[in-house]
Amino acid sequence: MLQLTESSLSQQQALAIKPDYLPGSCPYPCTDVRCKAYLNGYCGNDTIAIIKNTNNPYDNVGQQHNNGVRAIFPTIGSSNNIDSLVLTKVDSYVVTIGYSSDSMKSFYNREVLAGYFPFSHVAELDSLGNKMQTNGLISTYANSYVQQIFTYSSNYFNSNTITNAMYSSYASSLISLESTIKNDSRISSWEKQVLLSISAVGRYSASYWGNYFNSGSNNDLIRPLLKIKLSNLWKVVISDIAGGLIGLSGGAVGIIGGAVGTSIVTAITLP
Repeated sequence: MLQLTESSLSQQQALAIKPDYLPGSCPYPCTDVRCKAYLNGYCGNDTIAIIKNTNNPYDNVGQQHNNGVRAIFPTIGSSNNIDSLVLTKVDSYVVTIGYSSDSMKSFYNREVLAGYFPFSHVAELDSLGNKMQTNGLISTYANSYVQQIFTYSSNYFNSNTITNAMYSSYASSLISLESTIKNDSRISSWEKQVLLSISAVGRYSASYWGNYFNSGSNNDLIRPLLKIKLSNLWKVVISDIAGGLIGLSGGAVGIIGGAVGTSIVTAITLP
């Protein structure tokens, strides 16, 4: 893994990292947790703003993941067939960002037959990486990065609180890893795209779900009745990344749709 000095990492972060707030002032009272999403207007300082990496050419996959979760998550009620319901909504979402409905459905159905989906039965990220390597879908070198992403993610959420400092450390670790991935000649260009995409999903997802837990049930931008134990937060983020990794066989729509669908179903079905 590429080692960065404290000075060089700070320089890299200054160039590559930008917080992602909505512009302007929040239209609500500054104490309203909805104002966490705005550049100006929230009285507290505990908002976990997304840390971007402009040096990652697939950074926008993380944003598309969050946009999809934000659009779909509040609309999901109770259902006896949550996988089917979420797939329908994910299918509608990917159409809005330029992909065909057929491509998402065919990818999903193919991965159900292969044993990687449905959304509610996605394997843990570390086990998934090993399975995909065994099945010849990713190389040993690519799987080593999957395992590193799993380790970073599980370590980040091993706490009863989620803070900006914790998130910044997590995002910085992923950004450093993304730089290594870009320069690794042992992995294919397609593996690089998938790995860089799922790493971006991890950074964006951690911000989304971190703010979810910090906001609690008062935030009506998300489904207020959902109560996920903080100890399960890491499972939601890691499942987002795993869903994106399964998307390897489906192209960009598979990565985005897989991550979004798995994110929502995992958040809803965890105790």
